[in-house]
Amino acid sequence: MPRLLIVSYAYPPLGGIAIIRALTLARKAMDEGWEVAFLAVANDPLYLRDESLSTKAPAVYAYRYPIYLITNRFLRRLLPGKRLLWSFLDSFYDWVPDAVHVGKKLYKKWPYDVIFASAPRFSSLRVARKLKESLNVPAVADLRDSFIYNFAIDYIHPWIRRFWHIYYHNLLSKFDKITAVDYNAIRGINLPHEIIYNGFDEEEFSGDIQKFETFTIGHIGTIYPQYRIESLIKGILKIPLELRNRMRVLFVGDNTDVIRKMKNKMNLDFIEVRSRVPRDEAIEIMRRCHVLLVLSGAVTDALGAKIFECARTGATVLNFAKPGSIPWKFAEETGLAHNVAFDRPREIAKAIVHASKRESFDPPKNIQQYSRDAASEQLLDILSDLVKSSRH
Repeated sequence: MPRLLIVSYAYPPLGGIAIIRALTLARKAMDEGWEVAFLAVANDPLYLRDESLSTKAPAVYAYRYPIYLITNRFLRRLLPGKRLLWSFLDSFYDWVPDAVHVGKKLYKKWPYDVIFASAPRFSSLRVARKLKESLNVPAVADLRDSFIYNFAIDYIHPWIRRFWHIYYHNLLSKFDKITAVDYNAIRGINLPHEIIYNGFDEEEFSGDIQKFETFTIGHIGTIYPQYRIESLIKGILKIPLELRNRMRVLFVGDNTDVIRKMKNKMNLDFIEVRSRVPRDEAIEIMRRCHVLLVLSGAVTDALGAKIFECARTGATVLNFAKPGSIPWKFAEETGLAHNVAFDRPREIAKAIVHASKRESFDPPKNIQQYSRDAASEQLLDILSDLVKSSRH
């Protein structure tokens, strides 16, 4: 019976979207007869918590060193957004020393056959690499986001980006296999890799559910400052008044203060804002919306993971992206979403008006090939091959 160690900074109830892929893999592996354990952080009171997340796989915990926690908090205020000046890959690096120690200690009691490192947090890759080199255990690096081309990371100067590009490339070269959720996650890294999309969890979409009585356009997830919300609002304001009076635009998630301010400043009564909710409640809201927005493509080439969950609901999915970008081409090729350019408000209005006339909400026929269960099967095949190779 093979044993799998999943190195993931977060473990329920810590989590959010960052932990879902690893949890689904753990469930699939255990269903196939594997033994699974997580190596996660023990003490992070500021990290996202979601009591609706759970797994049967046990965890061992590593501690962040208090001196680093204190230093991090000080430097975050002194140099906001400039974390790469003092950290290694991310500002959670201070769990790495104890995580390596705990991983080695666990191996003596429970010798695992393969390591799966989920990133971000990118420091998980440092933990996995050190364990691989110390214990001679094969390891997989699974990338859910880009480190080199990430709009949320301020590199300050091209030379600093270049330094981290070399460091990151060298780090990934130590792994036996590299998987990524899309081409942007591995962009700039010239190493063999396999694309395995993030997908959706079919278990979260079981049973029938009614759409909201009011025609509802929804965005569920974090609102980043780089999102061009003003352009979206311009498009909505071009919708005929008759439809605007009987619809609402619902934003649910973190960083929604910018939406609240805009709503109050412009007196936009059709906008409703809610703070982040547990994952099961977020999925329910998504399933009840008539139109769902995927905004990430407007600022990054990354394929927003939400596109799969949104498509599974059967709602009209509007994918805001740059023409010709990876998200734009993916939506065109798969038919999971309708592409809309942020700088074309009339197109935004036209797409919403068209969606308001839909009477049935069946998901795309090809949606099951993008389930997380299918993705976990692919990941498990890779892990199985590594275990077999290491035993010969």
